[in-house]
Amino acid sequence: MLAGEIFMLQKNSLPIKKKFLSFIYMLLDPAHISELLLNFRGRLVSNRRMKAAAVMMILFNSPPSNTAGKKTHVLLIERAQDKSRHSGQIAFPGGKIEADDPSPLEAARRETKEEIGIGVEQISLLGSMGFFRTLTSGFDAAVHLAWAHSPLNWTPQQHEVAEVFEIPLADLHAQFNAQLRLRRRTDLMNLHFHWKVPDSPRQICVWGLTARVLHYFFQMLQTDGVAQPARLA
Repeated sequence: MLAGEIFMLQKNSLPIKKKFLSFIYMLLDPAHISELLLNFRGRLVSNRRMKAAAVMMILFNSPPSNTAGKKTHVLLIERAQDKSRHSGQIAFPGGKIEADDPSPLEAARRETKEEIGIGVEQISLLGSMGFFRTLTSGFDAAVHLAWAHSPLNWTPQQHEVAEVFEIPLADLHAQFNAQLRLRRRTDLMNLHFHWKVPDSPRQICVWGLTARVLHYFFQMLQTDGVAQPARLA
């Protein structure tokens, strides 16, 4: 692999070694992501024995800076420190599906609005990756993907969200292991992504359901949408 290559996944781009070279920038096209999601073989039926939840994976392209071109980012939140099972974890916006939510998608939209103030007017739905379950807290979450076409205006709800992170996907993809197969529970528990917070000594750790979704999202990009999560996902 060639260090320093620029990776651009555009709808009409030519395949470059299965589109997976080492790269500085990762620039994705929302229309192409929607096409890939149509072929993604995620679990489409929720596990009724688990608590129902829904999350929203929000992607966007940053404007060029003085030192870099556009980059595709993903928005993650750090949950507030409280007594809940997910206290302090890095996650996608989202939460439990309530009885009056019309659908998992509407639950994800509601939770995203409640947690960080991002409403439907700021994002466009790309599709779904199906259901992923947590390994420690008994939730089965519907994973929806959305795209923001302009800079996000987010306001975290302080009782639920400690911090919001806009993370370049390239930083996470650099840690993606395309050969990793998540067949055992220990494989799932040991999957991590790390990210150094700019202008801070902090390094956050993305694990659990969020890490598995990112792993299969990167796998989907590599395989043109035919990725299939393991049974345990």
